[in-house]
Amino acid sequence: MARSAQHGSGRVVLVAAAVICALHGLPGMSPLSATRSPLGVAMVDAGEEAAPPSFVTKVVGAAAQGATAATVAAVLSAVTEPIVNRLLVKRMTFGQAYNEITFKLVSNFFLTTFPTNMLKFPVFEVINI
Repeated sequence: MARSAQHGSGRVVLVAAAVICALHGLPGMSPLSATRSPLGVAMVDAGEEAAPPSFVTKVVGAAAQGATAATVAAVLSAVTEPIVNRLLVKRMTFGQAYNEITFKLVSNFFLTTFPTNMLKFPVFEVINI
């Protein structure tokens, strides 16, 4: 009997929380609605405009984009290149090539491609500013 009373009180709390959350977004029903602006009105600060990014900020952003691209490219090539090599060099079927791929092989190939990509990609992105 105590267990069913516990479930009943839990349901009441859950329903009350759902009602509070639903009413919170309605204008006039939320305790915060007095401090909120009316719906459809955007409050824009008429202060000074933000300064454009400096050259250093652009260079660092481009280098970060290049590092991200290098990581993604290294992961993709570490997974796909061993399969392609087996398909073209060893003339295996896709199933045979896929079954021969191991985590050690992929991780070794990643350690080969990642440093070279980190040399190329960030520099290309910085030059491309």
